[in-house]
Amino acid sequence: MFKYVYTDSTLRIVLVGHTGAGKSASGNTILADKAFKVECSSNAVTKFGEKKQGKVENKDVLVIDTPGINDTEMTQEKLKSEIGRCIEMCAPGPHALLLVIRFNRFTMEQQAAVKWIQENFGEGALKYTIVLFTGKEELDGKSVEKFISENPCLQKLVKKCGDRYHAFNNNDISSLQVRELFSKIENMMKINHADCYTKEMYKSTHDLIARREKERKEKKNKRDRETEKEKEKAVLWKGVGAVAGALAGTATGAVIGSVAGPYFGGATVVVQVGAKAMTAATAATAGSATLGAGAGGLAGYGRGPKIRQLYNGLHNGVLNLVNDNSAEKEKTDYEM
Repeated sequence: MFKYVYTDSTLRIVLVGHTGAGKSASGNTILADKAFKVECSSNAVTKFGEKKQGKVENKDVLVIDTPGINDTEMTQEKLKSEIGRCIEMCAPGPHALLLVIRFNRFTMEQQAAVKWIQENFGEGALKYTIVLFTGKEELDGKSVEKFISENPCLQKLVKKCGDRYHAFNNNDISSLQVRELFSKIENMMKINHADCYTKEMYKSTHDLIARREKERKEKKNKRDRETEKEKEKAVLWKGVGAVAGALAGTATGAVIGSVAGPYFGGATVVVQVGAKAMTAATAATAGSATLGAGAGGLAGYGRGPKIRQLYNGLHNGVLNLVNDNSAEKEKTDYEM
């Protein structure tokens, strides 16, 4: 007969895993009773945590069945809250967390469920975890070890759980497979000094998750605000540059265009630069659009005293330049 070495009055077990993994059926196998509802369905049968208790091998055993991790009808917050309630239902906490995985392809969905459990129960929960494979009858003679060795993800998972795993055929009514599971739980409890996974551990993990999520959001919001400020600065400077350029171009073009226009309109003025000469008409042609466009604008600006002084100064300067160049040209023609 199976002998327990711990003194706790009740062995407490929580079943967790993917929808359809066989949690409820495994609970029935452990208790040797149809305690949990089991049916073939693509939707989750267990919507809320359920607690069932029975006598197994002269020992009180309490089993908690939990909702499927990937239950699409339940929000993440509701799922986390319900799992937390399941932990509280077996206070002070479970001696064993049975991570239930069905013997078939270890799909991405199943991997996501396992990841969720690891993240939400915390790394500390792994010391209380045994991987429970269901559907052993479907292996067709292949050993459990062989099945695990064919999948690196499963190997890694089992390793994280201290190489603890077991397999159930939930159609087998014999008690041998249950006794073997209890033996593995007992060995795990010896390592853990009969300690259990507590609701405080679960809450602490979720508090940590909440803090990290808050920090992540704050950092993201800060980055978004900084990015938005940079965009606003870029738009502002672009606008300032455009306005300044327009005003400067208009004012300069108006002054020079209105002053130089009468002299460069159709005449050719020779400007001596070193040993080379160029026609002012060439420069006038290059800037004709800006100069001409600004000519009318300056008339309005010319009403202000400072602008009028600028206008007059530029006007006289251009006149002197033209007169000097004309005189130089006459001198040059005369000498020739």
